[in-house]
Amino acid sequence: MNSKFKLALLVTLTFLINDIAMATNKEKCIEACTAGHDKCFDACDRLKQRGTEIYDVCMTSCSQGGLACHDGCAKVFTD
Repeated sequence: MNSKFKLALLVTLTFLINDIAMATNKEKCIEACTAGHDKCFDACDRLKQRGTEIYDVCMTSCSQGGLACHDGCAKVFTD
């Protein structure tokens, strides 16, 4: 196997793993919305390490509850 092929394979695998992780986080976020405000806010706190903008979107979504919360999860994990 040449080095370019190995690099391409590594990059592809990295993107796949990242997509799976994002999907899992999005599912956790939506579960938190469904579970109610406290768990939603806890999930936002865990997201804080990804940046204040993401944290703010998450907190606003939790505050609005319901579908707004789910929409917030979708926005956070598609950026």
